Amino acid sequence: MRQKGVLDLNKTSFEYGGYHFYPLRTFTAEDGDFYELTRKLGQDREIGLTKCDETWQKYPYDYEEFYKAAGGKVFDIFLCEENGK
Repeated sequence: MRQKGVLDLNKTSFEYGGYHFYPLRTFTAEDGDFYELTRKLGQDREIGLTKCDETWQKYPYDYEEFYKAAGGKVFDIFLCEENGK
């Protein structure tokens, strides 16, 4: 069973779209509006991972492929090692 707000420091990073991500924890209500936060990430030109065909896109984002690279849908919040976001 998935526990909310749990930080697992034993997880290792995984690569997706040329970046390395560290799974942090699951999303909680205290984190704010999930959809607002994810919209901002989907428009992050620095990292360039987006589903949209944008000129600033560096790598096409695919939800299923991202979670496959992450090892499953256990976590909701990830830290990018390259940019700290």
